[in-house]
Amino acid sequence: MQASFNKVSILLLSIFLLNRMESHAQEKVGADSVTVAIAPEYNKVSKSHTFWLGENYRQLWATPVKMKVFDLEQEKGGLKILKKGGGMQTKSLRLQDATGQEWVLRTVQKDPGLALPENLRETVARTIVQDQISASHPFGALVVPPLAAALGIPHAKPEIVYLPDSRALGEYRTDFANQVYLFEEREPTKAEDTDNTEKVLEKLQEDNDNRVDQQLVLRARMLDFIIGDWDRHEDQWRWVELEDSIGDLYLPFPRDRDQVFFTNEGVIPKIGSRKWIMPKFQGFDEEIRDIEGFNFNARYFDRMFLSGLSESDWHAEINTLQQTLTDELIEEAVRRMPPNIHALSGEEMARKMIARRNLLKEEAMKYFRFLSKEVDIPGSDKREIFEVEYKENGTVTVSLFKLKKDDSKDRLLFQRTFDP
Repeated sequence: MQASFNKVSILLLSIFLLNRMESHAQEKVGADSVTVAIAPEYNKVSKSHTFWLGENYRQLWATPVKMKVFDLEQEKGGLKILKKGGGMQTKSLRLQDATGQEWVLRTVQKDPGLALPENLRETVARTIVQDQISASHPFGALVVPPLAAALGIPHAKPEIVYLPDSRALGEYRTDFANQVYLFEEREPTKAEDTDNTEKVLEKLQEDNDNRVDQQLVLRARMLDFIIGDWDRHEDQWRWVELEDSIGDLYLPFPRDRDQVFFTNEGVIPKIGSRKWIMPKFQGFDEEIRDIEGFNFNARYFDRMFLSGLSESDWHAEINTLQQTLTDELIEEAVRRMPPNIHALSGEEMARKMIARRNLLKEEAMKYFRFLSKEVDIPGSDKREIFEVEYKENGTVTVSLFKLKKDDSKDRLLFQRTFDP
């Protein structure tokens, strides 16, 4: 048994090492556009390779797509580079136009090398992880805006572009030239700036007059369920600050849609997505196999920002999504992808989203019950009082009030009834 396993391992490693090909194939169409395949090497693999590691979206990564040539000196009246950014896999450039509005270029192709321990970055492990970028849909982010807009969720409006070599890139020329990017506004509204999650938590801690629109957070999270976006940790959100008669109200702005429609194919990835290993990688399908595992990356976020919502609140948001995200809207959204990409994957994506929308009540309420087993009820640095009321029917109501200077109750900050 061990000998057979070793043979398979050697075969897999050989496949990985032999299939590192050139990364870009492009054909000039005109001064304003090119036809380019983002990463054709993902599709230049053997049947054995796809058996073990999945077909994934290899064909989409290898399909030449006509896209706009991005001219830094002409776009939006001219853009200057403010800084280089990005996470463990994505490279980005933060830009500013003449009016002061900020924009972002983010690579579609990923380099997961920095996400690996340093001693593995020059090994076959990097090759394996790089290959699995093919499980991400390279054009998936284009589908999200019509869905978010219909639900009233702040969102970016990304465009797929090609950034050629240019003197305007300056010191960033080597790292950023001749690649495909998502180009989008950095802020979703006319607001001058948004806050990150850490800053919002500080504001909530400082003053109980500051609040988060938890119903809108829930609506955004349920959209994540439908589009299969499993990577919704705290850093994947910005927050739009609105002032009202009470204090500051924060609206969620989901960003970085790199993992929407993430698929899971092949023997090894499917084993890796089992409940006892990494179920968040279960993949975008007509059903959600394990809603708790799917939401693993959001485990802290959801407990921080959904704790004040009741079962009836969840039912209300489920109804909103199921009524708003019609078949027609979903089909329209997938048509935002380039025509030849839509022809290859649009119908399947729409079918799966419609199926997940139809199952939303069942799956979302499973997750509600899971979160309700342990609920975080945070106080602030201001004067408050908690009240816990045990009722004859066995339910428990927890209330949190703001206190006046004379120690009398002021505004109700939190109230929820639990049924053990």
